[in-house]
Amino acid sequence: MGFERQVDFRYAILVDGQLEWHAALKAESLAQDGESDEQIRYASSRQADSIILRITRTGGTVTRLQWKVDTRERVEWVSCEYAVRESEHFYGFGETYGELDQRGKEIKLRVENGCVRDLSYKPIPFYLSSAGYGIYMEHNELIYARMATPDIGSRVQLKVNSGELNLYRFENEQIEGIIDDYTTVVGKPTLPPPWFFGAWKSRDWRTENQETVMLDLRKQRELGIPCSVKLIDAAWEQELNDFQFHKEKFPNFQSVMDEAKALEYQVVIWISPWVANWTEVYQELDAKGYFLKTPTGETYVHRLGNSPNLLGSMFDFTNPGAVSWWQERVQGLMDIGVRGIKTDFGEQVPDDAVFYDGSTGKTMHNYYPVLYNKVTHDVVHPYNGILLGRSSWAGSQAFTGIWAGDQTADFAPRSGMLATIFAGQNIGLCGFPYWGSDIGGYFGTPDRDCFIRWTQYAAFTPCMELHGLGERDPWDMDQQALDNYVEYTSLHTRLFPYLYRLAIEGAEKGVPMMRAMMLHYNEDPNIHELSCIAFQYMFGRDLLVAPVFYEGTSREVYLPEGDWTDFWTGKRMQGSWNGRIDAPLDRTPVFIRAGAVIPVLPSGVKTLGGYDDPVRWMETLGTKRWEFIVAPGEGTYELGGVTISQLAGENDSIAFHITISADQGITPDWIILKLRLPLGQQPENIITWLTDSKGVVAMEEKDGENCSAWETGVWIVLSGAHPIHKFHLNNSALRTEG
Repeated sequence: MGFERQVDFRYAILVDGQLEWHAALKAESLAQDGESDEQIRYASSRQADSIILRITRTGGTVTRLQWKVDTRERVEWVSCEYAVRESEHFYGFGETYGELDQRGKEIKLRVENGCVRDLSYKPIPFYLSSAGYGIYMEHNELIYARMATPDIGSRVQLKVNSGELNLYRFENEQIEGIIDDYTTVVGKPTLPPPWFFGAWKSRDWRTENQETVMLDLRKQRELGIPCSVKLIDAAWEQELNDFQFHKEKFPNFQSVMDEAKALEYQVVIWISPWVANWTEVYQELDAKGYFLKTPTGETYVHRLGNSPNLLGSMFDFTNPGAVSWWQERVQGLMDIGVRGIKTDFGEQVPDDAVFYDGSTGKTMHNYYPVLYNKVTHDVVHPYNGILLGRSSWAGSQAFTGIWAGDQTADFAPRSGMLATIFAGQNIGLCGFPYWGSDIGGYFGTPDRDCFIRWTQYAAFTPCMELHGLGERDPWDMDQQALDNYVEYTSLHTRLFPYLYRLAIEGAEKGVPMMRAMMLHYNEDPNIHELSCIAFQYMFGRDLLVAPVFYEGTSREVYLPEGDWTDFWTGKRMQGSWNGRIDAPLDRTPVFIRAGAVIPVLPSGVKTLGGYDDPVRWMETLGTKRWEFIVAPGEGTYELGGVTISQLAGENDSIAFHITISADQGITPDWIILKLRLPLGQQPENIITWLTDSKGVVAMEEKDGENCSAWETGVWIVLSGAHPIHKFHLNNSALRTEG
């Protein structure tokens, strides 16, 4: 029996001010329209009505279901309900901050200015099931989803404040395939430029000015802190929001841009889609009719931001004049060299607001973030620029990178660091690959341990951004916090070639970079049952990250089936394994999948700010030398014209086969393989073999104490002059063949 025959459909009409619910009964007729489409008419419990279900199938994996009620009455709500397995689990629904698995929960899908429990800046009407399917509710209206809540048992109920119901069902054995199909419907993400994946630095908008911007630009270079992006947050304008630089705070903004360019930073600037009503620019725009209206035709004045004293009006992005005014101002920022826009807010559309095109807040409240980001993206994208948005709905992923919004600056389980770990995983499953959070949280000043742990965690997320209220400059903290920040921003920057391959996959297939464990290990029952799973994730296919989100120096981890290598020590561990591991304050637990090859930039790279072309991203690698972290195992990895293959042999031996071919792509002069091998608590040495066509010609031994812990292991340096190299590893001894 097809899914459509298992769905119970109901609808509500308004009678004497009360909702009156009716249900679809038996099928009365069936009409076939070609091989893939059919239409079913159902009788209704209200005799005067009937229900029409149109079914459209695409490619065998995608089914679109459209229910419409044939009635003379106005339908206020529609709902559907269907049975699910007792062992079924549900993920997605956008940025959900309370849990990862949504079974047993009721979710309200409404864009809100909040990020605690049921509030979300980015609710997405899409979920994934562990049973191998996904459901997309093709609506912009308010939606309630009840996911096997205790009162309905093993059933799902979806309720929409609409006169009809439109669903997509995606089926695929691979979770990645479901996300690919879903983003084919709603839009693929736009690939950011390389510099997006460097470290970002912002600061408290209440104190930011030209002097503090220059301090951030220069101090980080002086201290050797990697940073690619300087973000200038709110209050840079003369008035909210007139797009004019504040004359006292930024007397010569061109000098800021000149300094940023000289030091290889990209500049991102904050905006919001409203204007405060006490400003001169408000009077100008109000006279032109560029704001949302009330039902009686007046300009809609209402609360805009976090402060109840901030009153004004929101731009009407269905008004061509308003769009032109907005885009001209964004264009002005692009003209002076700004290459990124932080599109803040967008959650405040009143339900009864009226738009220029006749739409109302009922359908536009959730959809407004899509419009807001699209009209901005249309200007920024031709410059290889990016957006960093706070509010989102289905479709937003085509236009913007995102950040988690305004968490508390602590380990609070529902509002602090942990909330972002849930949020990043679930929004990623909804087709948003390019995500990050404010290091240390936004509201308040993090203590030392929270800042250190959040920094470590952020290094293993797509966007690593330091931001929040209160000053949190690393150079004003103690030495351990500063050293930790330098090390992890360095690591994040060096991981760029690994990250960008994931970013490209995200643009092509919609799959996230920060991946809930179920994306790759859905068939493992432990993934859905162990409590620690919600607090760890895959960073791409090869890195398992288990952030420490509390005060402590150990944490529970689950390693799925297969062999895993500790990223820091080289220790080999065999899955499936569940237990506690040490997590000293300077280390967040990270494991490499056996057989993985992780490309990294050479040490010492401080910025990606000079790289803005997604097509030419491999120029970041240069042609002198390429470095790879290798977890011995089995597998093949390709990058440019380099292919690295590993093959397991007898007696725990590993054979390496490296092929270099300029015909297949860019190749370096030198290749360095950093094998993750267990060398004990204190690394003894690092041995380097220099090879040419005749084999080993030189050997150098280095003191391991002079190398950072995560770089310990065996280094192999290969000459690109000889195209094929073979190595055999047995009991930590390496034998080379020419």
